[in-house]
Amino acid sequence: MNEQISGWAINQDIYHFDHISIADAHMLVDAREGVTIVETINNTFDDSKTMLHHNKYFAMNFPAALGLATQLELSFYGLEIAEQVVAVRAATEDETEEYWTAFGEYKDKIDSLED
Repeated sequence: MNEQISGWAINQDIYHFDHISIADAHMLVDAREGVTIVETINNTFDDSKTMLHHNKYFAMNFPAALGLATQLELSFYGLEIAEQVVAVRAATEDETEEYWTAFGEYKDKIDSLED
């Protein structure tokens, strides 16, 4: 029996791989084109000085989110008030709907300024 197994590999990083179906692979690749969230912790206190800000930045797709995450990491590096990226993930259905609602509202406002 010629069985391919999952496992670990070392390149410059250590990564784990699994074999998945072609359909599942296509589903994951297609998800790259959806709204993607970059989550950060901003080390700015709230008024009570007991909580920090948890921010969600919305990007049009996964590549844009990676660019945004990199920009945030580099622009705040070493600063006292830092925006630290803690996750890059696909938006939930509710978050996607919220994004497109906000996008439409802001687009309408921008368009009205141009008139």
